[in-house]
Amino acid sequence: MKTSGSNQRPFGLGREKGILMGIECRLYREQNELHLIAEGTITIEEVRAHLRKEQENSELAYRHLIDARNAMMRLSPVNVREIVKLLGTLPQTSRLGPTAIVVSTEVAYGMMRMLQILVEDVCVVEPFRDFAEAQQWLRSFKLPVSKATGN
Repeated sequence: MKTSGSNQRPFGLGREKGILMGIECRLYREQNELHLIAEGTITIEEVRAHLRKEQENSELAYRHLIDARNAMMRLSPVNVREIVKLLGTLPQTSRLGPTAIVVSTEVAYGMMRMLQILVEDVCVVEPFRDFAEAQQWLRSFKLPVSKATGN
């Protein structure tokens, strides 16, 4: 579906005990950005599937803005290490763009800080509590169109 210069695709949207959950993506090619909105309970399976979809669509190099303020992450420390391992294998096929993750709780912020530290040799991840601050930080990274789109 195409709307206002962006490509949208819901991904992993489903219901758990009557609660909408999943990750919705909006791709802004002109800005080299992929905006993700995570809602409800996010599991390791959804994270894995989402990263595979980005890899298939050649979207890994875009700047990523993840709004996870309305998400509850069901990720254990083992799951976080699994994400780190997965991210470590992705640069072999594509450069990873910088990622800003906006969260609403101290626990989620702490978990994202742990991820940030563990992936610092693979990619740039920065957790935030403020959405505008995350946008400003992310836009400080200038990415050539050819690198984000693979052209």
